[in-house]
Amino acid sequence: MELFTSRGFDATTVDEIAEAAGVSQRTVFRYFPTKRSILLEYDRTLSEKLRALLRGRPPRELTLRALEPTLIAFAEILQEDREKVALRMAIMGSSAELATYTLEALQTHRAVIAGELARHHPAATDESDRLVLTWVANGVLVVALSEWLDEDLRQHLPALTLRSIERVRAAATR
Repeated sequence: MELFTSRGFDATTVDEIAEAAGVSQRTVFRYFPTKRSILLEYDRTLSEKLRALLRGRPPRELTLRALEPTLIAFAEILQEDREKVALRMAIMGSSAELATYTLEALQTHRAVIAGELARHHPAATDESDRLVLTWVANGVLVVALSEWLDEDLRQHLPALTLRSIERVRAAATR
């Protein structure tokens, strides 16, 4: 992360990463098939935390209100890692190669949420209900994270997440 920050993601080579880690390039590639996958490893960890939250607090119904405690708990996890989250977002924002990164992360979170909603609500009559709730949940997180990263990381992300939920509700009733 230090190399990505100081040199930029695009300019950092795998040879430099290997040298900084004190390993061979081959060893780097044994654990990370691409330079990009080094950054994506954190997202896999976050996705697993989100999955665990959804399994531990399955929503009683397919509503934003039922999913709210899980979104707040996920925001608390991100709040605890705020420096790491901010650093990674800065690295990604400065890289042409990583321009699609945010979309990939959203797609990963969408798959986790949709999978868990299907697992907990297999008899839902309309797959579209799960799809809508999945993207609403992603939208809530994107808005809260955007405000958090753009304004001030000292703000409380769970509170911003609640505010984002309220905005979604207000927009849906207009």
